[in-house]
Amino acid sequence: MHIYKKLTLATAVLSTFTTIAIAQNANDFVTPDLGAKNISLRFEGEIANATCEIVIAEAPAKTVKLETIGVAAFNATDNAQLAAKGTTFAVTLTACPIAPTTVQAKFTQAGGTAGILDNTATGSYAPTNVGIALSRNTGVTYELVNNEFFDLVGTEKAGGLANQKDYTIDLRAAYHKKDDVAVTAGKVIALAELQVSYK
Repeated sequence: MHIYKKLTLATAVLSTFTTIAIAQNANDFVTPDLGAKNISLRFEGEIANATCEIVIAEAPAKTVKLETIGVAAFNATDNAQLAAKGTTFAVTLTACPIAPTTVQAKFTQAGGTAGILDNTATGSYAPTNVGIALSRNTGVTYELVNNEFFDLVGTEKAGGLANQKDYTIDLRAAYHKKDDVAVTAGKVIALAELQVSYK
């Protein structure tokens, strides 16, 4: 079973317009031939015994805020230094059942290279050669997420809740230079999706 959570929210609006013809009398009314087109929709889902609650304490609205950095300081800093100054946060899977015994997670993205999220901000006030580097703490170092599932190690919940476990994913988000071209001031927005698998 896969559960999907986004770190930010996106809203799409679909508008449908209908044309209505009004006649003076029934004989004047001509029904236009608009044609017809059929489509098929597929729906998928799964029912599980229990799932985890996903909490981001540092970002309850699922939006992680990075510190504002000046243009001069950004251009004078390399990616290793930018990463070291990144924003750390944790995704916690709480109240997870003991069974299934294997819980995995992965981060996916719409564009960019693995672990380097594209800037989705638009307009003239949006630098194109800047991304967000998303890294996971492996216990030894921070490594870029790579769109692949990794196993989570859980700990039994305190307070005698022997049938539940908690899992924590320590992460870091940092600005990332995509090339050596000097950047200009602007907004940086990036999206990543967290998938959780229960086996």
